[in-house]
Amino acid sequence: MYTPYAYSKREPIRNENAMIDVTENLNQKYCNCPAGAAGKEVGYLSPGTCLDYAYDKLKVDYAFAWEIYSGRKKDRAGLVRQRRAKALVEEVDNIDDEDDDDDIESCFIESRNRRLRRKRKTHHDCFPLFNPVSHQEYHSVVDNWTTAILDLASQVSSRNDS
Repeated sequence: MYTPYAYSKREPIRNENAMIDVTENLNQKYCNCPAGAAGKEVGYLSPGTCLDYAYDKLKVDYAFAWEIYSGRKKDRAGLVRQRRAKALVEEVDNIDDEDDDDDIESCFIESRNRRLRRKRKTHHDCFPLFNPVSHQEYHSVVDNWTTAILDLASQVSSRNDS
């Protein structure tokens, strides 16, 4: 459950506390997953998102982005940690070759080698990571997040009324 900004690791200034309050409340009820500024929580920056556009350019008071499904439902925090580690590995991979020292062992180098040896994933491998595959799980996800979006609308509306 993310708030601006996705293009930066900084948190929003305008209406930050209200967005955090709403996010924390919804997170406890519907997700129990990482929440906060997208660029900080996801582990990589995402310039050009509708989240940041709505917040910065359209000046909406409440801007959120939700990742509503993870095939690793039991460990959503683990998924975010995995993304952060992947982003860090990619950052290390981008360092100039002249800085490489073959005598230094590194988990980053090992991770890169494992990635290169891995079998290329197909859409059949990736689909269940981001989509429910059974009718029961699909309906459970839809029911949960439909209720969450209605709760969000109610919370924002009541804050705007006060």
